[in-house]
Amino acid sequence: MQNRKTDSGSLAMTALKIVVGLFFVGALALIGVFGYAQLDDGADTPEFEKAGELRYEVAGDWDNPGRYEGETYDRGEIEEAVVEHTNEERRAEGLGVLEASERHRSAARSHSADMANHGYVGHVGSEGRGFEERVEPRGCSSLGENAAATFYEVPVRNARTDGTEMNTDAEDVADMLVDDWMASPAHRENLLGEYDSVTVGVYVSAGNTVFATQVFCGG
Repeated sequence: MQNRKTDSGSLAMTALKIVVGLFFVGALALIGVFGYAQLDDGADTPEFEKAGELRYEVAGDWDNPGRYEGETYDRGEIEEAVVEHTNEERRAEGLGVLEASERHRSAARSHSADMANHGYVGHVGSEGRGFEERVEPRGCSSLGENAAATFYEVPVRNARTDGTEMNTDAEDVADMLVDDWMASPAHRENLLGEYDSVTVGVYVSAGNTVFATQVFCGG
C-alpha cells in the first residue's frame, strides 16, 4: 500500500501498519481512529495536522467473511444520526450547529467503502491518495476530516466512557462514533471546529463493522 508522508513521517506509517496488521485478528480486533484538519493559512500547499491514534477493543470471536452493503443498518440513517449527535456536542459547548451537506457525500462514502474493502482506518486511500487529493476544496476556506470504524451486535468499548456497550441500531452506532471522536483531542477539535457544514459518509461492512468518514467545510 502506498502512503503519502505526513508531518509525523515514518512514525505515522508504522502506526498505520500496526492497525492493519491487527485488523483481521479473530479473538481480539483493534481499530484505529484518525483525524486530519487542514489549516487555513493561505499556503499554496495545504498543511495537515495528524491526529493521534485511538484504539478500542471488541470482545469475543470476530470474523470478516465478506463485504456487503448491510440491510439491517441503513447507512443513510447512520449518517443523519452522526450529524445529529455532532450538533448535540456543539450545542453543549455553546457552538453553532453544522449544516448537513451533500457537497462531499460521494468522496466520504467512497473513502469509507475503501477502508472497509482494504482493511484499514486512516486518510490515505488504497490507491495512495491523501485527504487533500480526495476532497474537492472548492467553496471551502478550510477543511477537516475524521475517520473511524465501530461495530454492531458485539460488545465494544466506548473510548469516552470506558464502558462496554452493544450497538443495536443506527442511533447507537452514531453515538459510539461521535463518543470515540470526542474522546480524542484532535478529533474533538475537528468536531467542535470553526466550520459551517459537515458531510458524513458511511459504509456498512460484513464482520459487524461500520466505517464512517466526516468531512468538515468552513467558509
